[in-house]
Amino acid sequence: MKFRKPRQRSFVVIAIAGLMVLATSGSAYGSGGAGQITVKAQKGYTKGLPASLSSLYTDAEDILGPSAYSQWKPVKTPWTLCFNNSYLGNTWRAAALAEFNVMAKQYKAAGLVTKYLSTNSNLSLPTQIQQMDDLINVDHCSGIITIPTGTSGMDAVIKQAYLKGIPVVDDLGPTTSPYAENFDENWYTSAVAQAEFLVKAIHGKGNLLDVIGIPGETIDVEYQAALKSVLSHYPNVHIIGQATGQVTDSIAESAVLQFLSTHPQTITAVFQEGGMGAGILEAFKQESRTYPALNFVGSGSTISILHTALAAGQKVQFFGQTDPPGWTMEQSFLILVRILEGQHPSNITIYYPPPEITAANIDSWWTPALSPTTTIWPEPPTNPLPTKVMSGFFTNGSAPLPYKGKS
Repeated sequence: MKFRKPRQRSFVVIAIAGLMVLATSGSAYGSGGAGQITVKAQKGYTKGLPASLSSLYTDAEDILGPSAYSQWKPVKTPWTLCFNNSYLGNTWRAAALAEFNVMAKQYKAAGLVTKYLSTNSNLSLPTQIQQMDDLINVDHCSGIITIPTGTSGMDAVIKQAYLKGIPVVDDLGPTTSPYAENFDENWYTSAVAQAEFLVKAIHGKGNLLDVIGIPGETIDVEYQAALKSVLSHYPNVHIIGQATGQVTDSIAESAVLQFLSTHPQTITAVFQEGGMGAGILEAFKQESRTYPALNFVGSGSTISILHTALAAGQKVQFFGQTDPPGWTMEQSFLILVRILEGQHPSNITIYYPPPEITAANIDSWWTPALSPTTTIWPEPPTNPLPTKVMSGFFTNGSAPLPYKGKS
């Protein structure tokens, strides 16, 4: 069964479409600047993508259209590269920051980067905007990777960076700005697949607990829309309540424990939006409850718990579509490098196919180093987007620096 987005979400597209037209004549760079062009969001846009990639855009919620960087001019090395982060309170964000530092150090050793910086706003939108402004006007970054607070609050400062000739790449934190290059998973279709797995696992009836990640963020909005769409076809699956886990195991564990202590009803499934699986499962264990059917995104702690349960002969039902923090940051970094060296994305958004974790392949993700409290996020056994495939998102794509030498 195919689940379509609810009609009420169409206002997002209307708002995006009405955003802006950037006239190059008004830019400080004029027609000979960094390559600024007139840009506009286009619903369902996949022009220039091979069929194998355009299929990732079905029911896309992220902003689509011709990339603002489709004519971007190369930026001379060495670069100052910057990471504008909205949160550092969970293991996913810590792993993403660690990978940014690893990549930046490698590029500095290659002579391509002179300096690299990172910021953390702790989910304060005004703070993150000010930090981005400083990266643009004080630190003079050559390029910026951001995981933004919310969906549209960063749009104005992203546009400011664009007008200053500084490309911006969103790492799994899509905005409504057409002036950033989004690297993302199609969260709506992923959430549909995960919700559909849960209802089938419980045979279309039972109580479901909905554990929200960070309320109002893009992933939260898309996951909730997908869950609502799927459950509209299953009237015997009831959302028994909600808890908020801030995509952090310890917070999710506390919130779910509190919920379970006041709700003795049987809960057969838990739907969640991020890396909270270990906290959720630990809460059920502490309350001596049977593990529910669960969707998750691949944290090492969750994989450890599920692997141990399977090895002990327990019947656990789970389905993961993971967004490995090291790999996604590496790819965001390389997308930024491609743009800086003059490669041209064809779409505002670059989607990747999320690797799946199931009972059939969990052994390939599990290692003895994993434990229920580990902060490790296992990386995919194979690259979901090899260099050649990634190049298909660019009109002049090729292996990025430093793999083909200094320019």
